Amino acid sequence: MNGKHSVAVPVASDGSAFLPSLRRTRGFQIGIKGQERWITDYWKALRLLRQASPAYFRRPSRGSGRFGIVRTQTWKHVPVDLCTE
Repeated sequence: MNGKHSVAVPVASDGSAFLPSLRRTRGFQIGIKGQERWITDYWKALRLLRQASPAYFRRPSRGSGRFGIVRTQTWKHVPVDLCTE
């Protein structure tokens, strides 16, 4: 899927994608461990992830639900509707 009604988002090796549902109280936590940043705006965080190589973001683990850092393995297009906050 690509085109004007989709957006490319980073995806980790476990299949988790960087989507607005990853927002925490302070915003989105992105960056390598020890150099992480909190970004309140999803679209700004996504732009910064696009500039990073490789891109890192935090997401809840499936087992414990605790947020851990993952490295982007690929990018995939998802409907823009999934990216609205």
